[in-house]
Amino acid sequence: IQTLVDYITLKQADYYSMVSYGALKPVFVPYMQWLRLPDDAASYGNPQESYMLQWNFIGAAVEAADATGEVDFTDIDIVVVVANPEVETINRAAAMLLSDYNAIETSSGKQLKNGCHAGSDVWGWDGYWLNHELLHDMGLPDLYSYTDPSQFIFTGKWSMMSFVRGPGMELFGWERWLLGWLADTQVFCMDVNEKSGAF
Repeated sequence: IQTLVDYITLKQADYYSMVSYGALKPVFVPYMQWLRLPDDAASYGNPQESYMLQWNFIGAAVEAADATGEVDFTDIDIVVVVANPEVETINRAAAMLLSDYNAIETSSGKQLKNGCHAGSDVWGWDGYWLNHELLHDMGLPDLYSYTDPSQFIFTGKWSMMSFVRGPGMELFGWERWLLGWLADTQVFCMDVNEKSGAF
């Protein structure tokens, strides 16, 4: 488990410090044991395929962790659930964003509204899949096409939200501004009628 945890978390601190200009320093609190969920893997299907499948899967994992009495969710903002990589049905990472009415609640009353999961793909993307999914939990959308065969027709491969392991694994200024990592005073707005502008 330690090898897996290191693989997906050690890249996080440096990455977020870089793209946020030091504003974000995530702290990971891994639970270092595998937990058995109440149903077999096939019962959870592929959580990436629907909201309810993902809610059931992550909810079951939170409940199992909560039942151990060893996990304190008090200061947890985002839950990351990793299934056994040998489970083929859970094969693609995805983020989960909830609200007050459908939050996953712990025994202490803590409401968890953000999370993500991975399974057999956990070793993929050099571990950077987690960077991508956590950025979804912070509110950023995908920048690739779900339907066009070329996928990267909007912004190329120049953002973590378009192509996870592309040549540009950082974030656009627009994305940094949305997350509050660029101030309004750092943004230059150009008139649409101007053909050129000085920066």
